[in-house]
Formats: sequence, structure tokens, C-alpha cells
Amino acid sequence: MGIAAQEDYGAYRRSYRVNRAHDRRVGIAMVLLLFAPILFLWMAYDASPWSDNGMGPSTTGMLASGITGLIFLGLAAFVAAPLLAGMLRTRGAQLHVFERGAIAERARGNLYAWPYRRATARFVCWRESNEGEWRDRPQLWVTFHKDGDTICFDGLDPNDRAVLADIAREFGIADEPEQIDGIYRNTAPTPF
Repeated sequence: MGIAAQEDYGAYRRSYRVNRAHDRRVGIAMVLLLFAPILFLWMAYDASPWSDNGMGPSTTGMLASGITGLIFLGLAAFVAAPLLAGMLRTRGAQLHVFERGAIAERARGNLYAWPYRRATARFVCWRESNEGEWRDRPQLWVTFHKDGDTICFDGLDPNDRAVLADIAREFGIADEPEQIDGIYRNTAPTPF
């Protein structure tokens, strides 16, 4: 909390765990990436001359599958494994609220610190199509005045949804979401 003292954000109020659904999706993708090399390396072995699969060797198939498997192995070793290890060691995204500012952080990841006067917060809700049905997607957006960047605290997870109204009150805005139209999954801010 050295940033808060340095920037004079005032007294600490509370911390919130945020963006759990986003963390879960990233975690699932990383687990899948860990297992992807196995499939391609098995296919390379199966197409190799030393495999007795009864279909005969395929050098092209072995090379294509082998190279793809090695690429996925590299991604698993240098991206997925460290990211998953970090996710298991930490509690995910946190929002720390102070009297005159806030800090959003991911352990070993992004950090956003801002005084309230340098950002605009909006508590919004938009409708998202999900597997043929519509669902409400509450989010709290913080747009920074200096560069126009927006970070998002997502209410997709029920635990996150429950704290969005509290965070909105902490930011000094209405605790009921503003209903907005014309927002789609690909145009909404991504949870940080």
C-alpha cells in the first residue's frame, strides 16, 4: 500500500476480490494448453516410421504434428505452467479502496492506481446473448481521464456481482446499474 501513501489516497477503507469469472476462464484455458502438446506429440509418434500402427509411416504427418506439438509444449512450459502456478499462489484480482483513490491489482500482473478525481466510474448493466438465452451482465467501468483507457470489474460471477454495488458506493456513484444498449461482448471492456 506504499502507492496509496505516496499518492496521498487517504485512509484505507476496504479490499474487494474482483473478476473471479475471468480468472476461472483464463485458468481453464491454461489447463487445456498444458494438455495440448500430448495430443500432437502422440499424433507425431503415430505417424513416425517406428510406430507399428498398421497404416505405414507418414513423414509429412510426423513433421506437421511434431512441430505443432513442440510449439504447444513451449507454450505450456513458458506460458501456461507459470501462469497457473501464479494463479494458485495468489488470490487473483483485488481492488483496494481508500478515501481519495483506489488501487486495482493482480499479483504478479497489472496494477492500476488512481485518485477518484482523475477517473470516471460507471456502474452499468447490458444484456448478453449466452447459449441462445439472454442474461444481464453487470459491470463497473473505470475510465481514466488522461488516456481514455477503461478497466472493468465484471459481475459475471455471483460473488463479484454481490460486491459491485458496494464498490459503486465507495466510488461515490449510484449503487443501481445503469441499463445500456448497444454493447456486445466484443465491444465491452475486458475485465482486467
